[in-house]
Amino acid sequence: MTKTPEPNWQPISALSMIANMIDGQLEESQEQYTTLLETKQKPHVLDDYTVHRVIQVYTDQLEFTLLETKQKPHVLDDYTVHRVIQVYTDQLEFLPIYIKQLEKWQTEVSLILTQQNEIQRLQEQVRQWKQVLTDILDLANKLKEETIEKVMSKSDLELGIQSLKNYINKL
Repeated sequence: MTKTPEPNWQPISALSMIANMIDGQLEESQEQYTTLLETKQKPHVLDDYTVHRVIQVYTDQLEFTLLETKQKPHVLDDYTVHRVIQVYTDQLEFLPIYIKQLEKWQTEVSLILTQQNEIQRLQEQVRQWKQVLTDILDLANKLKEETIEKVMSKSDLELGIQSLKNYINKL
C-alpha cells in the first residue's frame, strides 16, 4: 500500500502564482468545454492527423476545445476522447489540493484585506472550475460513444437509420 505524499504547501507569498494557475486552468477548461459542445453534432469530422497534431502541440492541456465537438461527435477519435477524460480527471483529482491550500491560507492570522479577498475569489474560481471539469467529463463520456471509430464500425443500414432519426428530430 503506497501512501500519498503530503503536498508541498506554499507560503502566502505564492498567492499570485497560485491565482494565475487557478485562473488559467479555469479559463482553459471553459474553452475546452465550449469546443466540445460545438463538436457534439459531428464528432467524426476530424481526421487522425489533425487530432494527433492537436494532441502533440497541446499535450498537457489539450487546447482542442470540447464544446466545438458536441455538435459533431464523429469528428473525434477514441484516443482523443480518452485523452480528454484522462487530462480532466487528473485535474479534478488535484482540486482538493488547491482547496486545502486556500483553506490553510485563510486560517493565517496575518493576512491583509486584499489577500483575504483574493483567497475568497479563488475559492469561487475553484468551485466554478470543478463544475466545468465535471461538465467536460460528462460530455466526453457521452461523446466517446459517437467517435469516428464508432461511426465507421456501423453498417450502412445503421447509418441510414441514424441519419433518418436525426433528420426527423430536426423537423
